[in-house]
Amino acid sequence: MKKDTHELIGSICAVTINKNDNIVELGYCYGSKFWGKGYATEALRNVILYLLNECDVYLIEARHISGNPASGKVMAKAGMHLDAVLKREELINILKKEMTKLFIRLQKKI
Repeated sequence: MKKDTHELIGSICAVTINKNDNIVELGYCYGSKFWGKGYATEALRNVILYLLNECDVYLIEARHISGNPASGKVMAKAGMHLDAVLKREELINILKKEMTKLFIRLQKKI
């Protein structure tokens, strides 16, 4: 939510929660008119801090496709680090194209 107008600009959610290993995968999306203004980084950073400090979360994961490097920059600015690059083929518009999913993690310091 935008602070000055209280306008909803996007969302962040726990896409997957692994309670056995205390791992959370986060996902987020924002309206394009709010891109590049730091809102996503600020929100992601605050959610990460909350999960690591207030919840029993040990590891936070997120991912993005290679075609969206801005999302990876948001994750990096929020303190996450590239952990792995996985490749797979997906059917997109009836053409097979290689999609790279970047898995980014932030681990709780003990």
